[in-house]
Amino acid sequence: MLFKKSDLAYFKGQNSKKPIESPPQLISQYMDGRRRIPDGTPYPGKYSINRTPYAIEPLDNMSPFSGIKNTVVMKSVQSGFTTNLGENVLGFYIGARPAKIMYMSGTDALLKKFLNGRFDPLVDSCGFRPLIQSQSLKKNNRKTGDTAEYKEFPGGTASFGSLQSEASMRQESIMIMIRDEIGLIPMQMSSGEGNPLKVSDGRTVAFDESGRVKILDYSTPGTSGNCLVEMQYNKGDKRKFRVKCPICGKRQHLGMGDEKTNWGLKGDYKAGKLINAFYLCFHCHEAIFNHQKIEMLDSGIWEPTAISVSNDFRSYIFPAFYSPMLNWMTIRKEYDEAQETGDLGMKSFTNLYLAEAFTPSGEQPEMKSIIEIRSKYKSGQVPNDIMFLSCAGDVQPGGHKFKKFTNADIDEYVEFHSRKKDKDGIPIAWKKLRMLPRLEIEVMGHGMDRRTASIIYKKFYGNVDDFTSGAWAKLTNWITEKSEGLYFYREDGFKFPIEYMYIDSGYGKFTDVVYQYCDPFQKVYACKGVGTPKKDKLKLTDIDEIKAGNFMRYKLSIAGSYTIVLINTNYYKQWLYRNLKNISKGELQQLPNSHVTPIDYPDTYFEGLRAEKQKTDGSFHNPTNKANEPTDLWVYNMAVADFVIDNRILTKKEQWKKKFKKLRDGAKNKNPAAMEKLREIANRDVIMEEFMEELKVKGW
Repeated sequence: MLFKKSDLAYFKGQNSKKPIESPPQLISQYMDGRRRIPDGTPYPGKYSINRTPYAIEPLDNMSPFSGIKNTVVMKSVQSGFTTNLGENVLGFYIGARPAKIMYMSGTDALLKKFLNGRFDPLVDSCGFRPLIQSQSLKKNNRKTGDTAEYKEFPGGTASFGSLQSEASMRQESIMIMIRDEIGLIPMQMSSGEGNPLKVSDGRTVAFDESGRVKILDYSTPGTSGNCLVEMQYNKGDKRKFRVKCPICGKRQHLGMGDEKTNWGLKGDYKAGKLINAFYLCFHCHEAIFNHQKIEMLDSGIWEPTAISVSNDFRSYIFPAFYSPMLNWMTIRKEYDEAQETGDLGMKSFTNLYLAEAFTPSGEQPEMKSIIEIRSKYKSGQVPNDIMFLSCAGDVQPGGHKFKKFTNADIDEYVEFHSRKKDKDGIPIAWKKLRMLPRLEIEVMGHGMDRRTASIIYKKFYGNVDDFTSGAWAKLTNWITEKSEGLYFYREDGFKFPIEYMYIDSGYGKFTDVVYQYCDPFQKVYACKGVGTPKKDKLKLTDIDEIKAGNFMRYKLSIAGSYTIVLINTNYYKQWLYRNLKNISKGELQQLPNSHVTPIDYPDTYFEGLRAEKQKTDGSFHNPTNKANEPTDLWVYNMAVADFVIDNRILTKKEQWKKKFKKLRDGAKNKNPAAMEKLREIANRDVIMEEFMEELKVKGW
């Protein structure tokens, strides 16, 4: 077939327009400097990704060859993620590697605002406007490739809709899914179709097998337990942005802290008015000022803090402390105002500035969630990851009508009411048994990365007013039932002793009884919950990285001639309620910062583990007087675990002082080099690793 000269000229002209090199594989490379940010924004003019270096990794996850399918960002306000993520991903898959895209917003109003205020400036500044046109002729010769919510361009399409609209999600199959402000929408669609994220995920199925699907979720969060972005974030590896202190060079992720911590966002006040704000380094406790933030951002790296549901699922949390658009003075002022307005103010601050889902006062873990912490091992068996055991006891005086019962009467009563049991092995009349005087005991195991596991839960019925008889005598028999001492075994036969045991002495009438019982035992101590002790008598906060504050998790005290452990119950209960959210179900290895129980623990145990409600100020109460013994025993066991580790830390510290006499005085005087050396050799992680090596020598 012969061509006219004009045809040849046309083809040559078209051929000269073809790219001479393949488009960049990273979105950050392609979009950097390509677009112009409109006037009236924090950084108008030529776009530079380096102004927000924290956005580079999440953005490049969405690149074609990254290997990451899901990217989730739980973000604060004024963090720039809509510009740096949503808009850049759209621009890349329109201009560089055309694909079928769906952009979903939390509400219709937000969608309209995005289309008018963000999408059009993006397209125009990148020079993509000529590409947005119909790629085929429709009925009646009409071109419909550029409507308000549907755009066509060579090689792809972009659909726009609301996640609250069922009709918006009934479109063609798509490869790139962008979902903005998913924290604003209900967990279930009003149409009855279920979770809106699941419904929209259905649009990606056709591309899923090819491995080309990319899903981006970003939003400020809402209320904990009822928030889609929190749900997505918890599925991922929970990455935090760790930056270097410009003074000591140590990495840390930035957090709010409080008035009792010697790290976090602080304020200077004059006559009650905030005049300045600064950040105290977690490590050196020196003040960092807002103008140093850019230097810190340049040094930042994202580090995972959890195990993701899959290797191609990443999640990020980004509080406002890092934002170059927000001054620390503004954040501190917002925090002060929020604290004065209770739940309403703290919810806004927590969501918008801390980028965390808010737990209102009176919140407690859901029963249907926490029963999933049951694992596959049985009561009395030690799971594989456990390194040492603790034990805790709680004294229950029983109801008034049982005070005249003899120990023989109590044994008979227990025998009679224990005969009939339900499917969980709980006596049908267990509420009647709760009215008996008794001791409740739980043994717990502790492993690396603050993993905990219940080992066994026992109740000893009998009078508790004489430490030589009744329930106390039964406890003694249990402790000394083997001549070699009380041990528990792993499935392979490895033997674990109980390191220490704490028994609650807080019930006034029986305080002296507990003291007298504990005194003869070398590793059994009386304890008492006291809220928040104010002074760190053991000076552990110099080297202990669990608590970097001026208040203690626990402290030793003297009551007469007896040693007693005072325990910060609020701190440990907050820890418990956080850990109960980390469910290891289905995982090959237990998640860090999580708790598991034997498979045969009854539902009543989990009711007791969630019996109390948390107030706004972080304290707990039990307004319905539910059985909360499992909560108390968990708290005491965690204090035992800290005591075990801190003893090793103190031993390490003394060894260091003897070996490095020259620096010893420097440590006393807070010499930076000496204190740094202390932190290196005597912190929780180092001690636990050394503990593990000792166990391995013994066959662990």
